[in-house]
Amino acid sequence: SQHGFGVVMSAFTMFDEYFLKDLGNDQAIWAGEPGGELKRYSAVELIPVSQELFDLRFAIAQNLAAVSLKLERYKEAIDWANAALCMDGKAPKALMRLGLGLLRTGKPGPASDWLAAAQKAMPNDSEVRKLLREAELKRSPTWVCANGCCGPWGIVCGGPVIETMAEAVKPRLKGTAEVTKDCSDEDCVGYQPQPEADVVPKEPESEKVQETDPQRHSQRLPCLQLALAAAVVGIAAGVAALKLV
Repeated sequence: SQHGFGVVMSAFTMFDEYFLKDLGNDQAIWAGEPGGELKRYSAVELIPVSQELFDLRFAIAQNLAAVSLKLERYKEAIDWANAALCMDGKAPKALMRLGLGLLRTGKPGPASDWLAAAQKAMPNDSEVRKLLREAELKRSPTWVCANGCCGPWGIVCGGPVIETMAEAVKPRLKGTAEVTKDCSDEDCVGYQPQPEADVVPKEPESEKVQETDPQRHSQRLPCLQLALAAAVVGIAAGVAALKLV
């Protein structure tokens, strides 16, 4: 059916009103914008389908999509894959076959969206992963996927998404500046003068010798005593000479 398939959510037979959920997107069917007024159906607008017939039609649509891909009839494969997705919007094989059909008809951008959905349903399927990477490499660099995660900034669909938090940066203290290892010039932006060390006045060498070398000081005492003794002898000789005269 060109109108798709749905399941009755609520029914008011007295007023001949039926409200449905679309099996293609698993959402309620709205009369206008989503979140507004639900679309009302009457009994004459609905065709009841048994579960057995529904399952048979779904299997046939998926198989015809696969056969069309084998025969390289990609447009037919797209139509049959869409027919299957109208019955189950999360069918992994239908998602993959629709993506492959779009990829082979030169639409790698939309193909990557469908193949990403297929890989989400079949994360361990190597064929889906290979087709997804092919579509990502062929699509336009300005393409933005349906999830909004892939685009010119990089590819995210089909791969693990790692969420990390940036480390907190400590605030700079007021009135201080960072000093780099090689920043020792006053013209440098991060230059910070180092505090000058206290200057201790030097003592005279003679006094330092007397305080720090007492042995040398004791060696000089005999010399002074000899000089005094010589002076006394000289004075006595002078006095004797005066008496003789």
